[in-house]
Amino acid sequence: MAEIGIRHHAVLYALLAKHTFAKYADAADRIRVFTEQYGLKRGRRMAANALAQGDPCDMTSFFIYGEWSPAGSCNESEMHYAADSSVSEVHVCAWFEAWKEYGLEEYGRLYCRYIDKAIAEGFAGSFTLTVREAFGYGDGRCIFFWDKACDTDRLSEARKKNGQRYIHPFSFHAQELIDTYREVFPEDEGIIDQAKDSFSQLFGFSL
Repeated sequence: MAEIGIRHHAVLYALLAKHTFAKYADAADRIRVFTEQYGLKRGRRMAANALAQGDPCDMTSFFIYGEWSPAGSCNESEMHYAADSSVSEVHVCAWFEAWKEYGLEEYGRLYCRYIDKAIAEGFAGSFTLTVREAFGYGDGRCIFFWDKACDTDRLSEARKKNGQRYIHPFSFHAQELIDTYREVFPEDEGIIDQAKDSFSQLFGFSL
């Protein structure tokens, strides 16, 4: 099987949403529930890893125990650290670029709307995230604002020590999408099958 990357993860999510909309009048709410559960699970895994290492669930740990890397993608972003806040500014989003390429923006926007706040909620950290701008909202960039400072020295030391230890490949994240959809909607295995079939038609390989 080909290597799974951000674009595959993005398209799989949008296809699950697309086929949900084709079946249900309340699809928008169903996709919200699915996306929030997916994000909550990731945030809780991150928190569990932090606590297992004796770290608090604070702003710095949130960045230390993140589960994905933009390596090999078109993602372009920069971090701004201040005495009382942390800000991520995304200039090119690999997820949104994939949705545009395959004409799936209307479905991908739902991911933008719910995912980041759900991850933060699952982490249950001592901070609040505000999504000030997002490609999915129609803006020309994404701005994520956290109302707590990050200890950049601790972050740098942890990243050198941990390397890729807590990073999962996108094959894991793609399977998590499928598993979470199945957990939330066990009666809708057919939608998963339709999304996987559509995916294989686009990419020439099966999940």
